[in-house]
Amino acid sequence: MIATHVRSANQPYSQVVAARESWDVSCRELLGADAYGAFNDLVQGLATLRANSSREGWLRIGPAFRTHRIHSLLLQSPFTRRAFEKPRGYAGDAETIDLIYALRLREGAISPLGQRLYSCEFESPACLSVRHRRIRLACEIDAVAADRPSACVLSLACGYLREAEVSVALRTGRTRMTAIDQDVASVSRVAEEYGALGVSARVGSVRDVVCGSLRRERFDLVYAAGLYDYLAEEIAARLTAMLFRTLTAGGRLLIANFTSALRDAAYMEACMDWRLVYRDEPQMEALLRRVPSREIADLEHFRDPGGNVLYTRLVRR
Repeated sequence: MIATHVRSANQPYSQVVAARESWDVSCRELLGADAYGAFNDLVQGLATLRANSSREGWLRIGPAFRTHRIHSLLLQSPFTRRAFEKPRGYAGDAETIDLIYALRLREGAISPLGQRLYSCEFESPACLSVRHRRIRLACEIDAVAADRPSACVLSLACGYLREAEVSVALRTGRTRMTAIDQDVASVSRVAEEYGALGVSARVGSVRDVVCGSLRRERFDLVYAAGLYDYLAEEIAARLTAMLFRTLTAGGRLLIANFTSALRDAAYMEACMDWRLVYRDEPQMEALLRRVPSREIADLEHFRDPGGNVLYTRLVRR
């Protein structure tokens, strides 16, 4: 019994030792001819390690990874560096998302290895899903504008609102947009770049919305993409109910959330210290418990092509 206990207690430590040895190999391979293959092997290795670790064991892996020399190599990628350093105080800020869209990178600003790593990340499942999400949001805006001339749309946690560049309805003035974000810098950028399109940008937090800051406003489409990934269940459920109340009859609420299928989760957690709340269909259903079922005309869950982002669309009766 004592020996079993000792083996169990030492297992997380043994995992870290074995992991560090594999990262030594990854360092050599990343500097070799096939950096793309080495990077993908590393990401898959971390995913396997996360899946096979206890919670305690995995919590040891992140700090160990970030003190290994492989971390300094990976930080040569502008995407990994910004996500890890969090200059605005949180992961996934609008500048980081612009890197996913290839809207921020300046030529010559990074090392050759950093460029190769950034190219690998650019084609990762997470980044592909974020770019697909941008198109999905633009399509939702255009669809509601086609049904309702001068439709009113709300984007909560809007970031830089880059779907505005893809939406035909916004570019042609066929919808009115309210964009809210807690980040003052993001709101300023949205006002500067898209104010001429009729976008009204303002600073606001989840707490503000839950406390009723939107109670007197009505929208034909409300969406939140990249927000619910950070919200605990209770606050997410309360927010969902409050957003649903702002809908007009026939109005739509669209929520996006990364799912547990995301392969990149382990890399994000270990290398970038970037942690999301992952939700699949049962967890998304649980967020609807405060929305009166009699007021729901239609409910749909669907995933993006990679299965990495789950969308929930509610239509108000």
